[in-house]
Amino acid sequence: MYKNLEAALQLFLDVKGIRRMSFVNFRGEVIGPKETLSPQGIEVAQILAAFETVGRAANYLEMDFAQAKLIAFDGLNVRLSTHLGDEDALLLFECDPSVDVPHLRMSVRVFAASLVPDRKKLGRLVKIEKRSTLDRMGLEEKYGSLLNLLQQRGS
Repeated sequence: MYKNLEAALQLFLDVKGIRRMSFVNFRGEVIGPKETLSPQGIEVAQILAAFETVGRAANYLEMDFAQAKLIAFDGLNVRLSTHLGDEDALLLFECDPSVDVPHLRMSVRVFAASLVPDRKKLGRLVKIEKRSTLDRMGLEEKYGSLLNLLQQRGS
């Protein structure tokens, strides 16, 4: 898909505190690299979909936990090849709580700007709406209630 994907990913080695990094499609599936975060992919996709549903699309999401920080970046125009075709992907990082967030944000911007498409490997773009994760995967009752409340307030 990109001529320099591996080289571009090297940018993240300089950011102290990153434990793992994954590309996630809008169905919540981890599509690379091999060392992945898989369980969080669907939750992140659903949270971003919920924001979009209430008219407040988010390109950045940061979740703090006692032992880790989960950070997602969307809207980077990063596309990766999957078994369905080329899909838009968001970047998901599992980090130490003390990660240098401004350095990570800058590295993500440089990463996205530095990708060089490989025209020989461009495939058919498969467009997946984030909102489909809300219908297809179902939400826990408490999250469904919260989403309904946010939709009511938004209208």
